[in-house]
Amino acid sequence: MKQKSSVKNSYGRCCRTIYWSENYLYETSIMIKKTYPQEYHEKLKNIASLIREYRLANGYTQMELAKNLNLHRNTLSRVERGYDHHIFNLLEIAATLEINLSELFYEEK
Repeated sequence: MKQKSSVKNSYGRCCRTIYWSENYLYETSIMIKKTYPQEYHEKLKNIASLIREYRLANGYTQMELAKNLNLHRNTLSRVERGYDHHIFNLLEIAATLEINLSELFYEEK
């Protein structure tokens, strides 16, 4: 019995490999994980906790604020846990909660 062989062809794109087999084609992508200093992660957690504090101070639940922002509640939850800080989400949240962006990004010394 003849064994099927796979031929690996890389087309020069970063982290993308296409594999050919006898009957089908499939592709794999490898994500390169960036590493950031600990201060970066601490700052994200600080921003997240400030957003949560402002949300609670304004009397919103996560569901209410997410509906008001036209976001999914899970997205807002990820923002408040420090995992999802897309600038557009931050801008909308800051405008709704009446937060000055400098309060989120700059620490008082």
